[in-house]
Amino acid sequence: MNDGRIFIAEITIVVDSAGTEQTFYFSTSPFTTKPTDTPANTPVPAFLKNAGTYKADLFSKGRVTGLVQPNYGVMTLANPLDSTGKGVFDDWANYGVSNGKVILRMGYETDAYPSAWTTVYIARVYKLSVTEDVNITLRDRSTLLDRPMNGDVFLGTGGTEGNGTGLGRKKQQCIGDPGWFPPICINMQKQIYFVSKNGCNTWTSDLGLLSPYNGSSDYDAPFDVYDNGVKLDRISNYSSFSQLETTVPGSGEVAFWFGGNSSYFSAFNKGPIYFRLGSPPAGEIRVYGVGEPTDSDYLNMGTYYGSLFAEILACRVGLTIDDIDPTSTYLTVGQQLVENDETYLQIMSNGMVMSLGWFGFTKFDKFKSGYVLDPENEHPYYGVITPEFPTGI
Repeated sequence: MNDGRIFIAEITIVVDSAGTEQTFYFSTSPFTTKPTDTPANTPVPAFLKNAGTYKADLFSKGRVTGLVQPNYGVMTLANPLDSTGKGVFDDWANYGVSNGKVILRMGYETDAYPSAWTTVYIARVYKLSVTEDVNITLRDRSTLLDRPMNGDVFLGTGGTEGNGTGLGRKKQQCIGDPGWFPPICINMQKQIYFVSKNGCNTWTSDLGLLSPYNGSSDYDAPFDVYDNGVKLDRISNYSSFSQLETTVPGSGEVAFWFGGNSSYFSAFNKGPIYFRLGSPPAGEIRVYGVGEPTDSDYLNMGTYYGSLFAEILACRVGLTIDDIDPTSTYLTVGQQLVENDETYLQIMSNGMVMSLGWFGFTKFDKFKSGYVLDPENEHPYYGVITPEFPTGI
């Protein structure tokens, strides 16, 4: 750069079959780190020909909500020949470069590295080609989200896995309260049904049991069960799945097992959620389910959350709480029933339609969600005035 600043690319990739990672440093101008830098006394060759570019693609699929995806372009390194006439980076074509980490920094040679340098962006390696140059195509980590949420199926081995009735079916997940949906019968003989893999709070799970809610038009929904349009009488919840298997409700009755209390918050049931009918159904069975975080979610996040946010789902695919931008808005992704091979990406995108929100990775490789705001009053709902509201993109 004209003012003397240079770029340094820090590239970490796998270099052998044992999974060994190695970090390489390249700059736009010859540079050697100082004894007090990290790493110390390290020559940084001026092989960085193109540092890449950064731009954000707003939304996709014709929606004005959803995924905001960075585009880093292609980083180019020189590949000079060694004494044998071979390119010094020809071996990179055989390295495990996919999802390697790239950090681009900018600063002056006299600045302490890396503490006094400005981080331009943090990206991941998508692919690499080696010719007279090394061309590294970069991407963010949103590809982690492009995988099905429902990874488990019923094995048909008995108990919570069913006796073959639901064999091979995905273990559906209720996010928020998507309304009336069919549960999965996993034991036809005992009339045992699976509702959702997620948990729920104890207050919601008891609404159908406690007066005056039972039969009230205002609250006659959470975990009520209807047989051919006729509401079944809910009796006391089971205290274990074993009790569910051995204790039969009366004819026309239904009883639930909510997975037991959370190990982290006593006001939550950890799931999964099942129920048993006292008699074979006369027609189609429907349940009004509610799905909230599980103990695994609480463990991932390190604290209590009452709803399934985009950030919670992001941590289910391998992110940690340190990968979440501290200014993230934590938008819910309800109300949805995830029955088949819907991906985290699809589920989050659908949820953003309801909340008028966006999500994605920042240029610093942090996951973040936020509202699409009215630029005049910084509120996601046009015409509503709330001064204290999260900022936008």
